[in-house]
Parts: sequence; C-alpha cells; structure tokens
Amino acid sequence: MTVPIPPLTDRPAGTRLTSDMYRQDVTTTATFLTKPPVFLSVQTAAQSIGNTTVTSIAMNSTVVDSYNGHSDTVNNTRYAPPIAGWYLLIGSVSFAVNATGNRLCEFRKNGSGATLALGQGAMPTTDIGNNPTPRTMTIAQFNGTSDYVELVAFQSSGGALNTVPSQSGFAAIWMHA
Repeated sequence: MTVPIPPLTDRPAGTRLTSDMYRQDVTTTATFLTKPPVFLSVQTAAQSIGNTTVTSIAMNSTVVDSYNGHSDTVNNTRYAPPIAGWYLLIGSVSFAVNATGNRLCEFRKNGSGATLALGQGAMPTTDIGNNPTPRTMTIAQFNGTSDYVELVAFQSSGGALNTVPSQSGFAAIWMHA
C-alpha cells in the first residue's frame, strides 16, 4: 500500500477558509506528522544461523506497524516502507553463547549483497562469551512502492548457532521526505 505524504496547499491570498479546506490543509498534514510510519518487530522463536552464511532474520511478532509495511507470516524477513522518504533503521541479533568466531548484522535493501550504508552496516561483537548481540543502525531512502529492507546476520563459530528471540529485533522510523 503506497501512502502519499499530505501536500502543503498554497491558496491565493484572500481565499475564504472553509472547514473542508482546514481539514485538508492543516489537520491531514498535522495528523501525518504526529503519526509518521513506525515499525517494530521482534523474534519469538529461535532461528538457526548457519556457519559463514548470511541469513535474513525472520521477525514474527510485530509490536507496532503504523502503515502496514510488514507481515508476520508472508516474507516476514522484510519491511517494505509504505511512504517514500528517509528512514532510521535499528536492528540487533542476539546469538546463543559460543566463544568462537565473529557475529555480525547489517541491513540490506531489496535483497542486494551490499550493505545499505557502507561502513555502517556491520558491527562485530567482542563479547562472544555472553549472548553476543551485534547491533546496527543506519539511515536509508526508500521509494514507498517496491523497496524493502531486511536485517541479516552472519556468524563464524564453526557450526550453526541459534538466535536468542527475546533479544533480536528490528525497528524503522520515517524521518524525512
């Protein structure tokens, strides 16, 4: 569902303001600006991440999705921002305790093999003995129609590791047109 940002109306000087005009010019825009797209989803079931395999993280419990950009059952690794603009993306993936290798997470746009923001996409964890939880944050632009974003994880422990669901999540907040 594509939702446009309410336009600012330029009315000629001396135009008599009616209740419909006020609703269109002020109320609709103010409502959007006070209730912009916000998304937060978390895992409620562990997910196995294979050794040295980049894996999209399934988010199966939506906390808030004000403009319906995510489904907990269909393509539940994706958030499709429904309004064009710049979004703040925040994600974390917690792994089961294992003292070997690295843990990373990053955002990818439209399934591409490159990180969304070069140099900002992945943060290796140094605390691999206690439920390591790498986090990532970036700002990215989306077209509001066909773009989507996924939180992906990578680990190199030597074998598959499960995520820790209560500590793995993904948020997106609309910032600017």
